[in-house]
Amino acid sequence: MNFPMQSRSIKYRFRILITEFIHFVNLFVTSNKKTDIIITRMDALGDFLVWLDSMVQIRQFYQGKNITLICSGSNQQLAEKSGLFDRIVVIDPKRKKTWFHMIGLKAEIVLNPITYLAFYQWMTIKAIVAKEKISIAALSGYQGLEEKRFKKAFTKIIPVPYDHYPENYRSQLFANAITGYKCDKTHLADISFMLTEQFFDIPYFCVNLGASNIKRMWPFERFLAVSDFLYEKTGWLCVLIGSPSEVSLSEQFERTYSHPIRVMTGKTDCSEMITLINNAKLLVGNDTGTLHVAAACQTPCICVSPVATYESFTNYRMGYIEDAKILPFTIIADKCPLGYPSCCSCSEENLPFACLRSISSENVCKVIEETVLANKS
Repeated sequence: MNFPMQSRSIKYRFRILITEFIHFVNLFVTSNKKTDIIITRMDALGDFLVWLDSMVQIRQFYQGKNITLICSGSNQQLAEKSGLFDRIVVIDPKRKKTWFHMIGLKAEIVLNPITYLAFYQWMTIKAIVAKEKISIAALSGYQGLEEKRFKKAFTKIIPVPYDHYPENYRSQLFANAITGYKCDKTHLADISFMLTEQFFDIPYFCVNLGASNIKRMWPFERFLAVSDFLYEKTGWLCVLIGSPSEVSLSEQFERTYSHPIRVMTGKTDCSEMITLINNAKLLVGNDTGTLHVAAACQTPCICVSPVATYESFTNYRMGYIEDAKILPFTIIADKCPLGYPSCCSCSEENLPFACLRSISSENVCKVIEETVLANKS
């Protein structure tokens, strides 16, 4: 759980008190919106997409029950269009007065399928009044007070393997435990309902330069070299995609790139971004949400990933997914060039992980030529 380092700070203690107060208020508040089950999923788009197929199983199990989803703003449109939820509550620390939405949250059951809780997510779950609060096990790395607070927030914890298993498989195991089903395989989420009219009527490839953390961002210049290679080999238009926080990076890329380009970074909503990836010839990017969109859309994807997140999030080739003809190809370093035992030890500030920096653009171009371009029509 990502509690603040200064766990005894006044700000931290104040937030704990606010959470306790809201929980107390919710004991007496009568909500006019019936909710049988609350599911908390306040994370990024990629994590949400990886989990979405297992939610179909949970929805089928709770037929006739009213299900409320608590999610972040980035997933609101996808959640609304999925038809899996009766009510959606957005709780996002980036939005003003978002904590007021915690008032009145009551249910029979709370399900938390997130393996790693941020502090504001823990606060939300703690504030909800419910007879049962069930969570997937996420105790790896928790110690002392953090572990006690995590366990105290739930009435039941479902253990699943943490290391060496992808996130979609852990989500499936959690859904199995909730529903009693026995599904050993997972499926990619069906997001065809999100598609809109296509943007371009000429072949193009997408590039996603950013990620949620600079440590997971492959060097800018190498994306530029790969994009040059792709244009020279195919003549495809380069389309930059990403969140509004990546606009300046995309503008810098546009000024440097000497071939046809369209910058869509920060200009699309979730549905439009999914459509762009769905119709692309290829996506090249970091370990971020667009990787999982490409997988769901069955669009060829080359992901440059640090070793730290490979097995948990970016490795789609471990044999747990059924009926997928096209899976992302993830490129990682064989080992840490600095000799660190794990990425957690790689603490160089404002730099990508050393293992990520060791991956050359020539290596990525070679993979693209041997996989995507060898099979292009």
